[in-house]
Amino acid sequence: MMRWNCRNRRGALLVDVLIAVFIISVGLLAVLGLFIQVCRNGNELSRHEQAACLALDAMEQWRNLAIEDDSAESLSSVAGSEQLSRDGVIFERVTTYCLRNDLDPQGHLAEVAVLVIWTEGGRQQRYQLLTYFVVDTPLEHLR
Repeated sequence: MMRWNCRNRRGALLVDVLIAVFIISVGLLAVLGLFIQVCRNGNELSRHEQAACLALDAMEQWRNLAIEDDSAESLSSVAGSEQLSRDGVIFERVTTYCLRNDLDPQGHLAEVAVLVIWTEGGRQQRYQLLTYFVVDTPLEHLR
């Protein structure tokens, strides 16, 4: 049987400390990597929230216009494209309007779509809202 004495353990404390420092460093690097990923996801979520707000704003404008004047000509005049800047990011908001004769042969159902496009991290991102409006007739006359 071999017995350990102080002479055989020389330098062991230094090795133990180096191993502990290595393990702690790996753990801290993992936590730092998670923190960076959370920050990226938070920024991406913020951009999606801004896009949703821009799309909702356009839908509210359409709704208000439809309340004032529900004619197809009035609603179709608002369709188009515009660029908006929020927090250094350029968003393109495209609104489209079309009568859905396939859903209502009398031509009283209009589809309104708002598409918000922006570039983030070299990739194009999109957010779209779609809704329907009754035009040129009271709602109760729509089949």
